[in-house]
Amino acid sequence: MDFYYSFTTLEDMNQLKLLIDFMASQDINYPRYNEWLQRAESQLEKGEKEAILAFSKGKLVADLVTQTCKDSGLGSLREIKNARVHPLLRDRYFMTFMLKQLYKGCENFCDGMIVDVRASQLETLRYFVKEGFIPIAKTTLYEKNMEEITLFKPLKKDAELLIPRAKQIVIAKSIF
Repeated sequence: MDFYYSFTTLEDMNQLKLLIDFMASQDINYPRYNEWLQRAESQLEKGEKEAILAFSKGKLVADLVTQTCKDSGLGSLREIKNARVHPLLRDRYFMTFMLKQLYKGCENFCDGMIVDVRASQLETLRYFVKEGFIPIAKTTLYEKNMEEITLFKPLKKDAELLIPRAKQIVIAKSIF
């Protein structure tokens, strides 16, 4: 079996186009996803969002897109906005490796990480719990009748104390 993988942060416009095409190819039926992709492309270009990319023989096979939460009321948080691995390459620890790089890069300035996952995506929810994320709220954030689970991962000592406040904020942002 042949394999060659490389990981990098988003480095140039060519990689940005690959990333947007990769994310577009794996639409998971979120409402207004194409609009989000357009905004994300602009935000990645401006440095408002950041990405870690995984390549196999020059082809993009996984991504982890994040942003710093501004004015969250919870200290400094990093929010995971998009995390995908090509279906044929799952179970090879791509996401675990990319998350570890993210944790290392955030350890000196982030109190924690936050992510929301559709309640129906049980495999993804189990993965984030295994990675140390704690479910803190179940709400409808993006689409009526579609529940999301918000998970929080403390990165600093005593960051667990943020959980009750994080839950209040997430529920307040619910659209329904």
